[in-house]
Amino acid sequence: FKRFFREHTELPGAPNAFRAELGGLGETGVKFLPENLHACLDEFAGLFRKIAHEFRSNADEGFIPPYSTLNFGNFRQKPGSIELGFEIRLLPTLSHEAAQEDVFSRVRAIATRYPNLNITIARERLNPALQTGTDTEFAHEAQAALEMSKLPVGLSRASASTEAALFAQASFPSLIFGPGKMLGASHFPDESVDLAQIEKAVEFYRRMIERVCL
Repeated sequence: FKRFFREHTELPGAPNAFRAELGGLGETGVKFLPENLHACLDEFAGLFRKIAHEFRSNADEGFIPPYSTLNFGNFRQKPGSIELGFEIRLLPTLSHEAAQEDVFSRVRAIATRYPNLNITIARERLNPALQTGTDTEFAHEAQAALEMSKLPVGLSRASASTEAALFAQASFPSLIFGPGKMLGASHFPDESVDLAQIEKAVEFYRRMIERVCL
């Protein structure tokens, strides 16, 4: 807006061609975003891409996808500020503390190049990783319940976020099970679960309760 008027009002005859009427602002006037804001945002987008690329060098083929991920999923403009939101899902072998300090230090480095911008970063939440061994009594009971329910027997690992890790931290044996297809379906507009899969899941839960709780 500011650049448009600066360029066009310098043309011959242009100074009399524009009239700006600003109402409802009272004594606050008009506040424009700093001109270097776009360059700063571009640096952050580049930082997110770089970190996501670096994660691929530390792979574990037991997971899908086999590496940690970074998702830049939120861009919100508020009065006088802009908020960026991103999510990092780490493999269990990586340290959350080390990853956080690495990201925070890189953000601070960018902030030093834009002293006229007030740049802050904060972690809103932390979900711990779930690490349940496959050679445990609870895992064996789960596989037996799968077999009795005529479901594929086996355990796998996935990059997902559930409350199971919180139960595990409280010393409860924890596994994740549920009906439906996770990859390519979860959180999609057409996400759905077949009734037959729900019935199979109910059968598994019944078998598991009989084996573990009764």
